[in-house]
Formats: sequence, C-alpha cells, structure tokens
Amino acid sequence: MISGTFSDSAGNSNQNGNDRDNTSTFTVDTLRPTIAITDDDADDSLSTGDSTTVTFTLSEASSDFIESDVVVSGGSLSNWTAVSSTTYTATFTPTANSRTNGVISVASSTFSDAAGNVNTDGADSNNTRSFSINTINQSSSFSRPSGSSDASSSSAQESESESGDPPFGPPQSGSQLIITPNGKQLQVTEGGGLWIQLEATGAETENHNVLEIISSNNQTLGSIGATNWSTNLGWHEIYIKGGTTFSFQSHQNRNTFSEFPQISFDQNNSSISAMLNDNPDIDNDNDDLQLRITSSQAALNPAAALLASQQKNLEDTLLNFTEIQDNSQIKLTINNDCVDTNQFALIRIDTFNNGELVVDGISSQSKEAFRSAVEDKLIHPDQGELLASGSGSQTVNLTLNQSDRGFYAPVFINRTTNQLFTAGFSSASENWTQVRTLGCNFFGYEDDPDSSKSDWDFNDMTLNVELIS
Repeated sequence: MISGTFSDSAGNSNQNGNDRDNTSTFTVDTLRPTIAITDDDADDSLSTGDSTTVTFTLSEASSDFIESDVVVSGGSLSNWTAVSSTTYTATFTPTANSRTNGVISVASSTFSDAAGNVNTDGADSNNTRSFSINTINQSSSFSRPSGSSDASSSSAQESESESGDPPFGPPQSGSQLIITPNGKQLQVTEGGGLWIQLEATGAETENHNVLEIISSNNQTLGSIGATNWSTNLGWHEIYIKGGTTFSFQSHQNRNTFSEFPQISFDQNNSSISAMLNDNPDIDNDNDDLQLRITSSQAALNPAAALLASQQKNLEDTLLNFTEIQDNSQIKLTINNDCVDTNQFALIRIDTFNNGELVVDGISSQSKEAFRSAVEDKLIHPDQGELLASGSGSQTVNLTLNQSDRGFYAPVFINRTTNQLFTAGFSSASENWTQVRTLGCNFFGYEDDPDSSKSDWDFNDMTLNVELIS
C-alpha cells in the first residue's frame, strides 16, 4: 500500500509505503494446458502385423496425465513410457480380424497443470488420431480336432489362399468364370478375381449332399449343399482370385466321400449349371444336387459374406461377428424336423486354430471340461432358451453390441439323449461331425450320433443367420 493512503485520528498519514511488509506478490497462472497427438505411420493405415508409435506432447508438465486418460478404440495401447514431464509414447496395435477404424483421443478435463488448470482442447483436431484398419485374416480356419472321422481336410495350415483377401470396396475387373476345356472344372480367369454365387436349386434324392469347393492346389474355399428332397437349399457367395481353377468334392450323409463326383456343367447365358449324380452305379439322373453358379465383380451381399468369412470346410460352422456395432440385430431362422427334443444356442469362441476349439480357455481336446465350459457360456436368443421337437419353424432375434465382438458357433443339444454338438465337436462317443455348413451362414444339424441308427439327413434342425442391422 503506498504512502499517504490513510491517517490516524490526529491526522497523521501513513509514510511506510516502501516498507517490505507493505507489499504482497502473487503468482498468476490461468493458462490451460494442451496436448497434441502424433504417430509414426506414414499413411495411418494398419494391417495384420502392423503397429505404430503414438506420441503425446503436453504444452506444460502435468502430474496427473496417465495412460488411462487416453481413449482407444479399434486396438490397444502398450509400452506406455514417460519420456519427459511433457512427452509420453505408447505402441498402438490394431484389433485382430477387424476392419473397424482405430481412434486415439484425449478428452477435455482429463489432466491438469501444476496450477490446477485443466485441459479444454478435447475438440481440437490434433487431439485425435485415426487409423484405417484391415486385419481380417481370410485364410484362418477351424482345424479338425484329432480323432475326427470326417473325410475333408482343413485349410488352417495353408500359407496362401485362392480366396485371397475379399475386396469389399470398389468392384474388381478383368476376370471371367468359365468351364475348363476338359469340362470337369471351373476357372476364374486372370484378372482382379470374382465373387462367385452358388445357389442350390434342387435336390431330387433321399440323400443329404454337400459339395466342397476345392482349388487346384487342394485348398478348400467353401461349401454348398442341401438336405433330401429339396427341403433345405443352400446359397453361398465367396471371392476367388483371378487365375484360380477349382472343382468339387462331395460328402453324402454320414461319411460317403467322393474326390471326383459325377458332375455335369453347362454354360448358360448368365450362369453355369452344375448337376450332381450322387449314385451313378444305380441311375444316371444328374439331379441329386442342382446348382446355379453366377459371378459378379462386387459382392451381392457383403454383410453376409463377411459374416461367413471363416466358413471354408463343411464343418466350419463359424460366424464372424468381429465388426458388429452397438445394438446389432441378428435374425435367426430355425427349421426343425425331429423326434427328439433339441435345443439351439450360440457360443463365443476364444480361438479355433491348430486342431482345437477353445471356449473360456478350455480346449475341445478336453472333452468333458469343454462341454461344461460351453454349457456355462451358452448365448440364448433375446426371447430366451429355444427348444424344438417335431416339425416346425421359428424366427427369433439376437441383439449384440461392440463389446460382444468375436467369432461364434451354433450349439445344438439333444435334450433327449443329453449330447452336445458344435463346430467340429461332438460329446458323443462316436466323434462324427453332427453340424455342417450348407451355405452362407446356413447350417444343418443331425441329432443322432449313433452310426448304426441315424438317418444322417442333417435336417433335424437347420439354422439360417442374417445380420439385419
């Protein structure tokens, strides 16, 4: 306070304005801290095996900025390091089997400086980094548990797939679908590859037939089939690279397998027809499984094709829900024609490679423990537990959210005989495949594992899965 500012009752004014105790000094800091996020990936595009170093630079030191302040989606952070009081780094790794964009951000009011000022720059452009992600591995596939009696072979160990990485973006060009000169195979000619649609249009036979699509270097690309007398007809859509020649191998009923089935091909104006004779020693009708095969430069149903991306072999009854959004609506259509009472549910899978299925950390090679793990983790439709017997049809819904992302498999439980079956797994003593892929997200189930009694028609229950929204 300066001299001459006040006086006492005698009129004497203060003269101590220069004294030290007449002055108080305050340090003022109202400047809010800011943050800028950068990374070392040149094009901000990450695929399988990629990662990027992310740097967080603060405008001033903060004692409360920590890793959990960073909001991350589409991947995860690791190797968090405080380089200095204002610089932090971390490694961002994208989520496996995903095309969901990666986003890293720091919101406002997350950290403060030494004066207690909080950051308010959460909406600034340099507070967010985004990455284009594609870590979908189309060649990964379920491998059969040891002891399986099915004749097909898994493609899990194949190093390169003729199905390639399906282009869900702009249409490809240059390839055509043709019948090879020997009339026994089909070929996608050189070019950008094609989406191939296979539609079962009829099955005039008492047998159940499935055709696996096999490339010339013996990779399984998908399967298509039907149950007897055209009761359930499959449809499938797969991407095949340019320059790939492929043929079909047949599976009939329980384990009747033909590497070279009798199939006649006919080129029509806009499609190719394929006609199977499933018992040429008895008749020559070639109508036991009838297919209409077409092609396109872009997928006709990309959502269904992505959902079916792991359905290579006939026992790969797997569903790819790695890209679902919150409140995704799944439509489940179940047809049943069975004497026993059967239950349907879904199960989320940890892994499905290297000859085993893993659920909740339990391998399918540990048969009883695996069954218990599956039954503990059953996922029922929104309407509740689903049971069926006799003949009929039901349509139910399942709601999934981003937190539910992963790979799933249908589970069928014969409540009459107390046996459980899912992708490549049977709880019965005879380890036959009881659930088969009939087409794109379309599965057939045989409820009787007794090889001496079962009719092996795979229509005791059928399941069709559709992603509605």
